[in-house]
Amino acid sequence: MRDLCTRLRGDGFEPWLDEEQLLPGQDWEFEISQAVKTCDVVIVCLSEASVAKTGYVQKELRHVLNAAEYRPEGHVFVVPVRLEPCVLPNRLTRWQRADLFAAGGYDRLCAALRGSGFAGKPVLLDEAEPGRRLGKQWGTGIAITCATILVAGGIGIATYFRVPDAHRATTATGPADTTDKAPPGMVRIPGGRFLMGRNGSADSAAAPAHEVTLPPFDLDILPVTNAQFQGFHRSTEGAKVSADWPATRVSWDEAESYCLAQQKRLPTEAEWEFAARGTDGRLYPWGEAFKPDAVNYEGSGLGLPEPAGSRNSNRSPFGVLDMSGNVWQWCSDEYKPYPGGASVFPIPKGAKVIRGGSFQSDFPHVSSVTRNLELPSRQSPAIGFRCAK
Repeated sequence: MRDLCTRLRGDGFEPWLDEEQLLPGQDWEFEISQAVKTCDVVIVCLSEASVAKTGYVQKELRHVLNAAEYRPEGHVFVVPVRLEPCVLPNRLTRWQRADLFAAGGYDRLCAALRGSGFAGKPVLLDEAEPGRRLGKQWGTGIAITCATILVAGGIGIATYFRVPDAHRATTATGPADTTDKAPPGMVRIPGGRFLMGRNGSADSAAAPAHEVTLPPFDLDILPVTNAQFQGFHRSTEGAKVSADWPATRVSWDEAESYCLAQQKRLPTEAEWEFAARGTDGRLYPWGEAFKPDAVNYEGSGLGLPEPAGSRNSNRSPFGVLDMSGNVWQWCSDEYKPYPGGASVFPIPKGAKVIRGGSFQSDFPHVSSVTRNLELPSRQSPAIGFRCAK
C-alpha cells in the first residue's frame, strides 16, 4: 500500500493515506468517512487475506458504497484494485477492477484516473488491514479490455501483500494439491482453466460453454448444517428440522455473514461448478450418467432434506460431497447470462445464483451445470450453502 501511495504521488496524484493523514486523538471512523465523501475517487485495494476479513474492513467498505450512491451515473469513483489474485466482494461487482499483479495494470489504472480528470487532484488510498508487508514485485497489469474502470466481480479491502508463486497461471490436471493442506472440513481445489457451462444441456442457461481460469481455493466438503449454523438462524421456529440437515431458510446475507464470521466466504459460481465437475467436465459429480440412488431429488420421494453427506456416491472428483440435490446452494454472484448468451426470461434485479438442485428438483435440475436464481432475501426450506476460502 505504501509503495502504491508513493508511486501515485510520483505520477502526479495526491493520495490520502490514513496512517499519514490521521493525527493522534482524531476519530478514526469519522475522518475516514469524511475522506471518502470529499475525495474524487476511492481506490479499494484487495488481497487474498483481506477478502474474508470481518469487522472494520466491512464497515469501511460500506462508507465507500454509500458515498458512491450520490455520485453521477457513469462517474468513476470506486476503483477495485487487486494486489494479488483473490475473489472480489460481491458488492464491488459493478465496477471494473484493476489487477496490479498482471502486466500493464498500474499503467491502465493511471490512464483511467487521468482520463477521468483526476490527475493532480486528491485520490483516497484506502488502507484497512495493516500488518502484512507489501511486496516489492510490482506488476504492471490490469485484466480488462475496456478503457474505463467500471464494471466487474466479488470481497474485502486490504493493504500489505506479496504475490506468492503459487498464484502463477496453472492448468488443473488432477486431484487437489495435498502439500498445502486445506483447513479442517475443507478440501483444496487446484487452480487452472476449465470449460464452464455446457452446450446442448437441458438447461439453456448453461450455454454457451466458455473457458474460465481460477486461482486455487478451499471449499467446504459438506454444506453448512443446522448444528453449525445454530445462533445465526432466525427463521426455523416451528419448522421441522434436524441438526445434521443442511441449514436452510437462510437468506443470502445470512449465509455471507456466517461465512465471513468463519474467516471464509461464499463460493463464486465458477468455483462451485469446477468443484462439482472436476477437470474432466462431467455432468454430475459422480460421472456422466444420472444415478437415482446417488442423490436426494424429487424422485427419491423423501420430500425433505436428509443429513449432509448421507450418500457417499454423491462425491465430486475433488472429494466434495452433496453437490447434487438435497438443497440448492447460494453462490456469491449475481445471476446473469453467460458471456455470449442471453436470458429467455426477465432477471429480477439483484437476484443471486443458486446451484445444485434440491429434494424438490427433477433429475435434469440436479446436474452440475444447471443454473438457478433467487432473490437474496429469500429464506427457502430448499436453499442452503457452503463456504469457500
